[in-house]
Amino acid sequence: MKPHSYNKKMIPYIIIAAIFFYILPLFNSSDTYISILLLGIFPILTAILGYHYGIKNEFNLTLHNIIALLFVPTIFIYYELSVMSFFILYDFLLLVSNYIGSYVRKKSINN
Repeated sequence: MKPHSYNKKMIPYIIIAAIFFYILPLFNSSDTYISILLLGIFPILTAILGYHYGIKNEFNLTLHNIIALLFVPTIFIYYELSVMSFFILYDFLLLVSNYIGSYVRKKSINN
């Protein structure tokens, strides 16, 4: 697979993550809403994105790093430094779900 087409496949996933990470916090700044985002929506989103990319393409550390690093500026824009621990959670969820998705893809291709 050409590196250029490989990168093109990541663009929709990066855009979706950017929309969620940067736009959703603008809708409400209450502590409850922010907690729901950080503890519910964002972990589920990163797991779904990683799994879906793994199923459709394959395991990709570049996507994993880009999406994980996409969250870091939001810590300084919308939240406090204490939210940095969530970065580790999302990073781990994306990595594991992407691996699981690519594993399922390989198993389905081999069968």
